[in-house]
Amino acid sequence: MGFLTGKTAIITGAGRAVLKDGSCGSIGYGIDIAFAKEGANLVITGRNVAKLEAAKESLEAEYGIKVLPVQADVSAGQDNEAVVQNVIDKAIEQALAECKAQGVHGKETTPFLLARVVELTGGDSLESNIQLVLNNARVAAKTAVALCK
Repeated sequence: MGFLTGKTAIITGAGRAVLKDGSCGSIGYGIDIAFAKEGANLVITGRNVAKLEAAKESLEAEYGIKVLPVQADVSAGQDNEAVVQNVIDKAIEQALAECKAQGVHGKETTPFLLARVVELTGGDSLESNIQLVLNNARVAAKTAVALCK
């Protein structure tokens, strides 16, 4: 497709506003289109859920990309962290569902999940990979303690 295929971009103020003449008028939505044309999957943020959902439907239908709408006010600092966490959480949820659906078990689980999360986030998931490894270590430690009782 384009030079951003397989990458993910976070676009703020990205809702789809329909003007009186029927055209779409939003700088954020224009940026959405530019990235979508180059094949990027999008995380779009804005305050209006209806506009975000309209943008998601339109972009996915027209450009065949994946769009994750997140209601957030990025002028409020705490929402910025929430947007990134939402993206990582969705990628992990999808990877876990695929792992289960494909019957991946045992020692193949962690490499599968790590690789899939990297794919789903366009390679931007180092921190989530670190958290996944730490979580695995916590689970292993709890299991070992339980087995020693």
